[in-house]
Amino acid sequence: MKTDKFYDYYSIFSLSRTMSTSEIKKQMRVYMEENRKQRVGVNRNNKEIIKRLDADQEIIRNALMALCYDEARKKYDKQLDSMPDASIIVKIDTNLNILDKEDELASTDVNNSVATEAVTDADKINFVDKQKQSGQDELESIIRNLVKETKQYFYNKEYYNCIAKAKDLFEYNIAYPFTITAKAYFMLGEYEASIDILTKGCRAFANNPNLRWLYIRYLIQMERYNEAQQLLNEAKRDFREDCLFDAEQVYLYLFAERDDLAIDEIKRYISNRPDDLIYREYLANNIIDISDLCYAYDLEAEMNIIADEYSYERCFNLLSIANQLYQNKTTVEKYENIKAFGVKYPDKSTMVWQVVYGIVAVASLWAVFSGAYPMIILTILFSVFIVVIRKYSLRALWQIYRDKYRGIAEYEDNILYMIAMIPRDFVKSLIVR
Repeated sequence: MKTDKFYDYYSIFSLSRTMSTSEIKKQMRVYMEENRKQRVGVNRNNKEIIKRLDADQEIIRNALMALCYDEARKKYDKQLDSMPDASIIVKIDTNLNILDKEDELASTDVNNSVATEAVTDADKINFVDKQKQSGQDELESIIRNLVKETKQYFYNKEYYNCIAKAKDLFEYNIAYPFTITAKAYFMLGEYEASIDILTKGCRAFANNPNLRWLYIRYLIQMERYNEAQQLLNEAKRDFREDCLFDAEQVYLYLFAERDDLAIDEIKRYISNRPDDLIYREYLANNIIDISDLCYAYDLEAEMNIIADEYSYERCFNLLSIANQLYQNKTTVEKYENIKAFGVKYPDKSTMVWQVVYGIVAVASLWAVFSGAYPMIILTILFSVFIVVIRKYSLRALWQIYRDKYRGIAEYEDNILYMIAMIPRDFVKSLIVR
């Protein structure tokens, strides 16, 4: 008999069952941010890594829903304890190193004096023409081994070791050490250092589109929009046949929350090149990146959530566009998930009281028909109370999770709802006595 696999989130994310919910939220936020920042800097052609990071993000979000509010955590712990060991997954394959297909030897030939000047200005790194010292095969073997080590450090989250090892690659005339060093600094939160190394790299390798793209992407992340736009204009001129930068123009508009400009840009490009599937795929991945920003940190919930109607609507609209532009498993799943998050459900805890109020309203109406006409006031009052309770306790799924993470339903602070629940509170006070 086949047994379904069950994720042990405690083991996967190095959590302890003795940790408080607040402590778990804090640690899980680190994993979520790490995932987001890695995805931001992934070359758009590196589909396998993007796919893996999307899958990891889904596991992280499922872990949040299972562990980050008491009711769900108790249910999850009970399930975990009841599962046979053979069906429990205690780790996930996060070895992105083997999926990293970026060609580290691919760099556009440049004038060595230009490359040397660009680097020497800042940190006195000198290029040496190693091709004169050894054969091409031996040289490539040396470079690939060094690259392998830097990647291993990077994907093991040993970013300072990655930076140190990448220094050994600067003496070879390739763009890769600029890329991996910038990414490592970005993951460490040392954004200015990341931009600084990319500035040098793009001066040295002006014809490298991937390095230029990463430079623009990180400037956008730092909200340096004017600089990013200037570089985008240059890139679109220098790489006319590469739609990567046209897709990045949309990313800039969306990151700056100028969705109107983004939509106009999409329409303009597609009207001219309706069959450009590469552009559509780049764009879908960019839009998915932006949709993640709709999950913002919420002080009350102590985690990144969709906290309001605007954020949900924007996330829904973005993923709808991504799914329309380019359909694959990821875009379809993300669209279906966000659509499901908008479905409204009644709060079960209020349904009992709606029934009680209904009984009171019907009994009062019966009394009216029996001659007790003043009871019509109770009939009207409790009928209104039912409408109010139903209106405010009927919530979309994203609101339900938001309220569970916060520990209190937002509608309970609404003045009309509080008035409608006065009879309930009165009855409860009598029971307590």
